[in-house]
Amino acid sequence: MALNPADDRLPCGVELDALVAQLADDATPADPAHEARCPYCQTALAALSRSLGDLHTLAREPVPVPPRLTRRIVTRVRHLAARTGHSYILATVHGHTRISHAVIAQVARRAALAVPGVHFASAQPAAGDPADPTRLAIGIRLVVAFGSPVEPLADAVRVSVRRRVPRLTGAEITTVDILVEDITDPGP
Repeated sequence: MALNPADDRLPCGVELDALVAQLADDATPADPAHEARCPYCQTALAALSRSLGDLHTLAREPVPVPPRLTRRIVTRVRHLAARTGHSYILATVHGHTRISHAVIAQVARRAALAVPGVHFASAQPAAGDPADPTRLAIGIRLVVAFGSPVEPLADAVRVSVRRRVPRLTGAEITTVDILVEDITDPGP
């Protein structure tokens, strides 16, 4: 397949990107008559079809996650979050206690996971009231079980988070916003 190196065009003038898009989108050719008789287009399409087939074959193969990779990623994220200085301050007459937003997020995440039907949860605390830094809003992202009614499940997550986070951290929660990002497939 000979290309003009200056612009990725075949010698017949057809852009290689157009042929790639045509195959990837299973679209009709821009000029079907030209493509049917052009040896450059035919050669390029045959080579691209083989490559696309190889790509699809590779995409179907499972990719094993290296041992301990997830733990290393989570540890690194927590380390970076702790260094950003986002924390909740509990002020008492005896001094101040700072609680990292990462700790509050972990408590909120575990509170959400305690609700039946929640398969994955992540949490992100943020200032709930700019005028009062002692109040937090928490955003929760969920993956829920197929068949679980979403609204009652979200309400149960809010109740769990509002009960556990203040009890375990002392943080005052203003809102718990929930985003259901996905559902798991039903079992067999």
